[in-house]
Amino acid sequence: MGHIPEPVKRLRCCRCGISINPLMARYLWVGYGERGASKFGNQGNTVFHRHREQLQLIFCGPCGDQAREGLRVMALGGSRLPCLDTFERGVVRD
Repeated sequence: MGHIPEPVKRLRCCRCGISINPLMARYLWVGYGERGASKFGNQGNTVFHRHREQLQLIFCGPCGDQAREGLRVMALGGSRLPCLDTFERGVVRD
């Protein structure tokens, strides 16, 4: 049996909390930030009162599959939730 390499830093799934060895396990990394905020400087977008932020989410393999499926459905326009829309339009599609 070979030795399982240990990573410099283990990752933690933001959904289920399991510890992930990124050298041996499948995981999903999602990075996101405020679109257009960078052109208004370090403070963010002062016109729309949004702070500049860039964050990340890390999901283990099974949680990543569910998150990716949810993003795919959302991108196709299904199961639209008002909280996922930047501008409230008052119309919710089922």
